[in-house]
Amino acid sequence: MTIVLRGESEVVEQARRQLEDLVPVWAVLDYTGYKIIQRELLLVKVSILGPEHVLAQMRSRRNSLPTATDLRSVQQQAQQQQEDDEYAHQVEIMSPSNALRQTHDHLHALTELTDLFKGKVVDVSSDCLSLELSAKPDRVDAFLKLLQPFGILEAARSGMMAMPRSIVYDRLENQAEEGELAQDVGSGVDASMLPPG
Repeated sequence: MTIVLRGESEVVEQARRQLEDLVPVWAVLDYTGYKIIQRELLLVKVSILGPEHVLAQMRSRRNSLPTATDLRSVQQQAQQQQEDDEYAHQVEIMSPSNALRQTHDHLHALTELTDLFKGKVVDVSSDCLSLELSAKPDRVDAFLKLLQPFGILEAARSGMMAMPRSIVYDRLENQAEEGELAQDVGSGVDASMLPPG
């Protein structure tokens, strides 16, 4: 599990000590001041029908609908029906071939955008596309912002994962200098703190 703490060194140290005291914790590794590799996983489901159809898609994906026995539920259903009727008047009625062309254009644009961010298309259906992206948190944020106009139906993020970068040795230097470099630049990970195996 990766936990990012920002604050004064005393507060971070106190949190580290408290985490070490938890029973299932094998080790708490502090990467403060070290170069690290950061990644975050994103799974996102995006509409390929266009932004004007997103509300209808989200409504059709609901797991539970309100019961008609409750007065509030009846009022909500009536209000929802009225909004749907207004919404239907706003959406331009397209011929099936034009709708198919627009869907194909959206699908093509989404796959190109995903390729630019080095992501993957993991699922395709008739009305949506599921995408996967593993990148730095800032890049994931930028990708989500670019997907918003298409209509995001669902999104799940893993949170940041981190690992220290490996040390690169210069093979032309002599052995003594390599030993000093390893001590100065190390990853900050004490191997005795890692779990067995």
